[in-house]
Amino acid sequence: MLLGVPAEKAAAEAKKSREAFRSGGPRDYWRKNLEATLNAQKQAGARYFEAIAVAGAYARLGDKKNSFKWLEKSYSDREGQTITLLRWLPGFKSLRTDPRFVDLLKRTGLPD
Repeated sequence: MLLGVPAEKAAAEAKKSREAFRSGGPRDYWRKNLEATLNAQKQAGARYFEAIAVAGAYARLGDKKNSFKWLEKSYSDREGQTITLLRWLPGFKSLRTDPRFVDLLKRTGLPD
C-alpha cells in the first residue's frame, strides 16, 4: 500500500502520468497529477487528506483561484509542517508575488 492505495493501482496511475507527460508535456502531466490527487482525496473520505497537495497541483497548472481555495483550506485545517514550507516549495513559485500568498504567509506567523 502506498498512501492507502494498492501498489498495483499506484503503478497504473504512475504509468498514466508518464504517458500524459510524453504525449502532452508538463501541462498534461500536472493535469493528470491533479486528477489523481482529487481522486485520492475523494477516496480518503472521512480520513485525513492534505488540502495542500490539491493546492499545489492547481498552482502548477496556473489555476490560482483554485490553488488559493485549497491553500485556505490547508490553513484552516492547520495542516502543520507542510504549510510552513510554502515559502520554499517549488510548486508554489508562481504564487509568491500574489498578495494573497503574502497574506497567507503572514498569517502562519513564521519569521521571514
